[in-house]
Amino acid sequence: MLDQFFKLTERQTSVKQEIIAGLTTFITMAYILFLAPNLLSIAGMDKDAVLIATALGGGFVTIAMGLFVNYPIALAPGVGLLAFYAFTVVLGMGISWQTALGAVFISGLVFLVLTLTSVRQMIVKGIPASMKVAITVGIGLFISIIGLKLSGLMTIALSLSPDTLAAATANHGSIVPPASQALLTLGDLHNDETLLALFGLIFTALLMARNVQGAMLIGVFVTTIVSYVTGLSTLPEHFSLMAVPDFSKAAFFELDIPGALHMGLITIIFSFTFVELFDSMGTLIGTASKAKIADPKTGSFPGLGKAMTVDAIGVSAGAVLGTSTITAFVESAAGVGAGGRTGLTAVTTGVM
Repeated sequence: MLDQFFKLTERQTSVKQEIIAGLTTFITMAYILFLAPNLLSIAGMDKDAVLIATALGGGFVTIAMGLFVNYPIALAPGVGLLAFYAFTVVLGMGISWQTALGAVFISGLVFLVLTLTSVRQMIVKGIPASMKVAITVGIGLFISIIGLKLSGLMTIALSLSPDTLAAATANHGSIVPPASQALLTLGDLHNDETLLALFGLIFTALLMARNVQGAMLIGVFVTTIVSYVTGLSTLPEHFSLMAVPDFSKAAFFELDIPGALHMGLITIIFSFTFVELFDSMGTLIGTASKAKIADPKTGSFPGLGKAMTVDAIGVSAGAVLGTSTITAFVESAAGVGAGGRTGLTAVTTGVM
């Protein structure tokens, strides 16, 4: 039944491979369950409420992507849009979080209209094939830079001295450092956490080179175990596997749509829509191409319209549940790298 529904044989995959890929995607994007509550609490929202909305919203929309589109793509509140929502809209403009959620909901409707009228699809088809391939490469480089920077394996050394700023002004924003000044440098290899990251990177790379199924998942688990054994990581004092959020604090249907319309938040709504448009488009193109579902060179993207429809509905659904813009997550590439080729990967991630 699963083979027929998700076309496993056709896409040269298996149930085991898809489940491993789904778990890999979940582990690489699970940080959003902690980041979203922390960011939106700055805007005055309750952490438990945001956690519930993030888990339910991301879970259900990801499952929908798997069941109705058969794409191995997971969705959750976008990090950049979370920051824009909290710092620019709520704190910067002094707007209540309920009104800001109303603006997110409206942007989702605009997004849906653009999808149903095929405007988004025409934008994708209008992009040159070389640019579509470049988007896939760009996403990979983007993830690599984030990983190298956060792990401490790479540091950015750019002195913003008065002389540097003056040079930047004279060169219309372009900074050309002296030969002795390096922009990118190797991290501190005397740091235990950096060494742990290097171990995890090399160990996982060796597994992938040997074509070990679930290489990334095994790499994450082994590196985590080494981290606890060496004392680099410790469990919280009151850690419990059975801890659950307080559902009485859920912020379902607390968005203020009339308030968003009354305040004339056209610029905010446009910003949410514009960023989400290209953010999700890049992820959909890159991930679908990597999974060999789409061919950017020929412009063949079966199911693209349905994928964009689910993506658009997710934006408004997230606002109804009480969280910022839900969008296609770039970490889906990790699951595809682990062998995910069908919607069963997405369903696994969504359930998790």
